[in-house]
Amino acid sequence: MHMNDARIQSFIYLGYFLDFVNPDISFDFSGIDKSRYADVPYPELLAKAVSLYREAVSAGFESGALNFIPLSGGLDSRAILALLLEQTEAAAIHTYTFGTPGTMDYDIGCALAGKVGTNHTACDLSRYQCSMDELLQTSERLRQQIMLFTHPPLSDLDKHYRGGVLWSGFIGGRTSGSYLPHHPSPTIEEAKRRYIEHNHLAKSVPLTDDVLASMTELVDWDGGTAGEISLDERLDLINRQVKYTVINNALQGYRYRLPFAHPPLFNFLFSLPDRYRFGQKLYIDVFLTYFRDIFNYPSKTTVGLPVNAPPFLIKGKTRLINLRYHVPGFQYLIKDPFINYCDFAKRIRTDSDFQQLIRGNVRDLDKRGLIDWIDLESVWSQHMSRTADHSLALLTLASLEIHLKAGKQL
Repeated sequence: MHMNDARIQSFIYLGYFLDFVNPDISFDFSGIDKSRYADVPYPELLAKAVSLYREAVSAGFESGALNFIPLSGGLDSRAILALLLEQTEAAAIHTYTFGTPGTMDYDIGCALAGKVGTNHTACDLSRYQCSMDELLQTSERLRQQIMLFTHPPLSDLDKHYRGGVLWSGFIGGRTSGSYLPHHPSPTIEEAKRRYIEHNHLAKSVPLTDDVLASMTELVDWDGGTAGEISLDERLDLINRQVKYTVINNALQGYRYRLPFAHPPLFNFLFSLPDRYRFGQKLYIDVFLTYFRDIFNYPSKTTVGLPVNAPPFLIKGKTRLINLRYHVPGFQYLIKDPFINYCDFAKRIRTDSDFQQLIRGNVRDLDKRGLIDWIDLESVWSQHMSRTADHSLALLTLASLEIHLKAGKQL
């Protein structure tokens, strides 16, 4: 298999090119010491943590600048909001939510902004019509590197925030332990295999052993051991976070702040004993202790319940929501509150303009003859007939074609 084929496959299966080298961000793990805080009392760790979180935000805050936060239903953006409110008043902070009304990311983000009183803007992606011209421009600002369609409309962002400072929750969950494995990979080979399988985006298109082996060779590894940080977390940071997440979160054309990547905070959080990182324990305790009103607001992480809701309530509500998948026809009548961005499966089938955009680009990609291991016509027909949900595969394939039209070199 040619290296070029492996690169293309990495984009189709992961949503980004694995061979990308990001010139703007990298991680230094040398300051992590897993023995440093082994015997430090927990209250002291909480106090040190909140001090470092505050330092990470105050170090990048510019008084008088247009500071804005993409505010979702999750925890990281609200943590940044809580910290920024110590630097300035709510009315001076701009927040932005994009997605679909009726979903938790959209509704909770908008409701939290209203509760706090920020200068808020919301964008309903289900009503937003993409144009090829804007998608080609977006491709450039995403470095022709990641899948399209899961970002806010850049024309809308530019209208409100061009020249502003974008505060991103990049790696907030990663530093606090959201990716900490209970059973870490024992070898780098196993860690790479897990990495590919865990990050398989377009799962409706099978991932064969041949594809897996070819992509594994493209997974970067810096040669570090598990002594500082688990191999699984290490690979996630130097691959997915650097090659995908930061590009989606810190868009070209803005000045941006990445407070969770602040080296003193980064080193401290990864040096903590694992018992304080599992379940993001210390992270949640810090913000519930020092920023309770904002942080304990209902979140998507806890299925629309407060962050400190009892586990049995969270489990019960999750089961209630998931009933929609077990009652015939209900999944088409009741909107899934967990949807990120919008219901792309439905939109491809029912929105004629969006359908034409995706269909046209997938056909143009097929004509290039680059994807000979997937029957693209079959993928399209299966999706449209509801035989399968190939929406993520179709969005990724269309994104690849748009990047090629924007000048991506393979």
